[in-house]
Amino acid sequence: MPKFGVEDRKKVRRFLTEAKAAATLRHPNIVAVYECGQADGEYYIASEYIEGRTLADCIRRVRPDFREAAEWVRQLMDVVATLAGWLPKARSPLMPPASVR
Repeated sequence: MPKFGVEDRKKVRRFLTEAKAAATLRHPNIVAVYECGQADGEYYIASEYIEGRTLADCIRRVRPDFREAAEWVRQLMDVVATLAGWLPKARSPLMPPASVR
């Protein structure tokens, strides 16, 4: 989670805008974002909790064989395709082009 003060309005605006944009994404390999806001002077994103291991943990424990690695790449490309379809929508008043990186 980024650290910035409430006085940094540009970063706060970008944080909230990107969190709202992420909340519009729906894909089995993307954690759902439910809400974002401010509470007790701290900004937050409330997202779906997924029990399990991270990709980094999986790779550290056991190197995947070729088939497993290829399946992971296929799943990642599926996510990339979903994001690519979302990007044209991101160039709306909700998210200015400078925020899409």
